[in-house]
Amino acid sequence: MAWDPREVSTPSVLLDVQDLVVRFPAKRGKGWIAPVNHVSLTVGHRETIALVGESGSGKTTLGRTLVRLLKPHAGHIFYQGQDVAQWTGRQLSAYHRSAQLIFQDPYGSLNPVHTIGTQLALPVRLHRPAKGADVTAEVEALLQDVGLTPAAEMRDKYPHELSGGQRQRVAIARALAVNPEFIVADEPISMLDVSIRAGILHLLQKLNRDLGLSMVYITHDLASAWYIAQRILVMYAGVIVEAGPSRDVVKQPQHPYTQLLLAASPGAQFSGPLPERSTRPPNLAIDRVGCAFQDRCPHVMERCRRETPALRHTDASREVACFLHSD
Repeated sequence: MAWDPREVSTPSVLLDVQDLVVRFPAKRGKGWIAPVNHVSLTVGHRETIALVGESGSGKTTLGRTLVRLLKPHAGHIFYQGQDVAQWTGRQLSAYHRSAQLIFQDPYGSLNPVHTIGTQLALPVRLHRPAKGADVTAEVEALLQDVGLTPAAEMRDKYPHELSGGQRQRVAIARALAVNPEFIVADEPISMLDVSIRAGILHLLQKLNRDLGLSMVYITHDLASAWYIAQRILVMYAGVIVEAGPSRDVVKQPQHPYTQLLLAASPGAQFSGPLPERSTRPPNLAIDRVGCAFQDRCPHVMERCRRETPALRHTDASREVACFLHSD
């Protein structure tokens, strides 16, 4: 029977995020916006979770904060029991060897004036005990691991000589060069042709299985999230509005926003205008009142405009932030 990542039992915790807040000044100095607003989540050893939501929901900001490319305003990021949220200097450099980011754009993430071998050799020299011919061997092994063969030939190519899918595989190899334990993949297939997306998803699954990597997969596509992740976390306006096992979230969505995402997905059984009250972008103001989804929700109540629903368990494995499911 083929290995199914969705059937892996709950692993021990590698990353424990508690009440994380990331904020930026609003335009013209009018207050603050919070693309990540009191978010809590866990990532287990060898587990893949998916962060799903529209553009502007805060997924990328959260992902970059988890690998500490951004410093949070408040909250905690416990990695193997140590809070890395406020680390700087050598401590932060050590964490970056354990936590890597795969960028969305395979065209902009590689240096166009250096060969693939040169770009992979730098992290190998810095973070692996390799010199001279050993560096070349390590680079070729990385290329083989991500399916770029013949490796000796691929090593001498420049980025412009590769396809989009090949470039993304190089970006994945670069992330693997430092032997990380945890990877954030920020919409790694969104800029690729449909015909090669499945190959990248299969590669990420293989790395999770063979290397024991933990992964946060960021996407707006519930289908690919269901395919690759054991759990799905749905984000809207900087908060988690629904979380649970991938199969359950896709088959039986409980939050109105998740239901709208599924209705808008290709191949959905829903037809006709989407049942939402507005198409305005999410309100990210840090001082907003009430539910973040109130302007668009087809089930909005007066309570939704006064109070913010907390993320609560609806059963042993499901969490939803919606008054429709509150006691």
